[in-house]
Amino acid sequence: MKIEKFNEFIENLKLERETWQLFSDIESIVTNDNIGYYPNWQHLRFLISDNEIYVCHGTSIPYGARLAGTFSISSDNLSLQFLPGKIIAASPYYNDFPLPKMGDIIRSTMGTNKVLSENLIINTLYSSNCYYIKLMNPLRFNENAHLSFYVPSEFDKMTCVHGTESEGIYMKFIANEGKNSKIGVYQEIIKVKNIKEINLKVNSKLKTYKIV
Repeated sequence: MKIEKFNEFIENLKLERETWQLFSDIESIVTNDNIGYYPNWQHLRFLISDNEIYVCHGTSIPYGARLAGTFSISSDNLSLQFLPGKIIAASPYYNDFPLPKMGDIIRSTMGTNKVLSENLIINTLYSSNCYYIKLMNPLRFNENAHLSFYVPSEFDKMTCVHGTESEGIYMKFIANEGKNSKIGVYQEIIKVKNIKEINLKVNSKLKTYKIV
């Protein structure tokens, strides 16, 4: 692939250089040797340099979770009550995630792009018929919003997917062993000149686009 065509592509998709990214809009990168790279936000990160793309493989672990949709909220929006066993919503991204605790952050969101409220948990109480969460400030919430929570000490903007790929899902990326450099750990390099094609997902910002 000619570097001019590649540069045009990353400019159209508004991809940054020299920073690790998810490549959320890209379905696949195929090389001249017919090796395919399929971006997966749980297991891959990419960094665009001058004439190459660095690839980092790894895994993701949760640092937060969605809350169940069935709960009651106080008239002052300062406390939440959940039924025992129906506190954390089931998800393929985690199993038996710890319950919210004092110091965690409650979030109310509408989709992956709109945050209505972030609120500190100042107390929790578990009884045989209720799980009670007390908040520092009134929660902004409406009937279309969803609740989730995360552990703030685990959040890092460079390694975390903070509810942006899937609403209420908070995952921290842990890189596999690889080569250490000033840009971080990586395992592979894709030379731009060796790229045969880049295919975008159907829901990409550029709609249908194939660069060859």
